[in-house]
Amino acid sequence: MDGFVLSTRMDSDVVHDAAAYDPRTNTTRCSASTNDSWLRHSSAGRASRWSGPGSVERSLALNTSNDTTAQGPEGFEASPRRSATDDSTANYSGVVGLYSSPDRFVTEYEDYHELGRGDFGTVMAARSTSDGQPYAVKRSLRSITGATEEQHLLQEVYALSTPSSTAHVLRYFDAWIDDGHLYIVTELVSAGSVSSLVTEDGPWGEDKLWHLALQAAMGVHALHCSNVAHLDIKPDNLLCRFDDGQLVVKIGDFGLARPLDAGAGAFLGLNDDEGDARYLCPELLRDPGSPLLKEADMYALGMSLLDVAGGDPRAVRTTGDYSCLAHLSPQLRDLIERMTCRQPTGRPTAFAVVREASWCLLQRGELECDDATRRALEARLETIDSLAAEARALEAALDNSP
Repeated sequence: MDGFVLSTRMDSDVVHDAAAYDPRTNTTRCSASTNDSWLRHSSAGRASRWSGPGSVERSLALNTSNDTTAQGPEGFEASPRRSATDDSTANYSGVVGLYSSPDRFVTEYEDYHELGRGDFGTVMAARSTSDGQPYAVKRSLRSITGATEEQHLLQEVYALSTPSSTAHVLRYFDAWIDDGHLYIVTELVSAGSVSSLVTEDGPWGEDKLWHLALQAAMGVHALHCSNVAHLDIKPDNLLCRFDDGQLVVKIGDFGLARPLDAGAGAFLGLNDDEGDARYLCPELLRDPGSPLLKEADMYALGMSLLDVAGGDPRAVRTTGDYSCLAHLSPQLRDLIERMTCRQPTGRPTAFAVVREASWCLLQRGELECDDATRRALEARLETIDSLAAEARALEAALDNSP
């Protein structure tokens, strides 16, 4: 595929993460207190800082406009203001500050058009009337009739707002509820999805697959360090944009996300819907309550790489035959096979994929970074590989000891 250049830029954050990698456990140490503040696009066109998903309700701003005459696109129409006696939402008043006036979208955004729609919502591209910048606005299909439905919908907001800043996770700005539907404002990624690019140009070649593995794994690593499991990673949800002619991949659509542990505050993990079965790991197909959520994300990413390379995830799951990847290098084939291992313990972590893809792209001269970062990264990767070899030797010696 020759239609675009996909390039990854490494920075000091990845080099710093390499120092936290523990080859003995194949894990990366992450701070328990992640940076959970996020940038919110306010109705006044300013950026505000709020701290943590526990205070998401405060960031869901209340718009006090009384104009109910604005008209929007299909599915985004302004709705008449509900009266105090309207029982269509079972008199549920919701979180204070969460509910907006019924015309907020059509008064704060213009030049909108539909990007797509699915089982969970409709996504529009729209330009803010306050700052003139383009955004993506998602409107949920599920209607809120009480606290349970509200919390189900808010899980996507909590998940989006939790990850530390990273170039490979969709950036969240704002959210509100109008007429029982949740609106979420994120950055606009205008090049479509990896899936749409593959449909247009055909399967990706070796170099682009390595870049995709690196960028997507960097996003998954940031999510896992922030206590978030995505659980719906697939080419449709790997979104793309061009920066100076180079493609950047971002993880989007957090409608099925769950916390990795129970201590996540307002992020309750209420989503029990299953993701796309083509990319869903065997253990989640057997038991949707499986706690092995990191491993599930890695399986889905591996199957996504296999799909983008021209393979059939369903056929590989059924037969275990990876001959569809025969055109790839042994190293990339091996990585995809390990990521899609039926045994969760056999799959690499997100950071392990970052490490392996970085090392491969450095050797191929495909990784864009300045000389200082390149030297630092090479040194870190060499140290990690050396420590990993020592750990394997020690483990073998212990296994053979009387």
